[in-house]
Amino acid sequence: MIERFRLSDPNTLEHIVTYDDPVFFVKPFTTKRLFKRQIGDRIMDHSCLENEKDLINLVPTLGDAGREE
Repeated sequence: MIERFRLSDPNTLEHIVTYDDPVFFVKPFTTKRLFKRQIGDRIMDHSCLENEKDLINLVPTLGDAGREE
């Protein structure tokens, strides 16, 4: 697997992945995803969690929504 990230323009990030494994695939193939810059958006930290059962406690707005004052 070859993975590449590049800016195709100041507001677009390309994520390109080429898979080349003759044991699993008949021929190599490539996927591409585009990510557009969202002015004013914040990138949240990501935690790898088993089944993400604790997500409500990690994202303040989710946890606050279920609490009564």
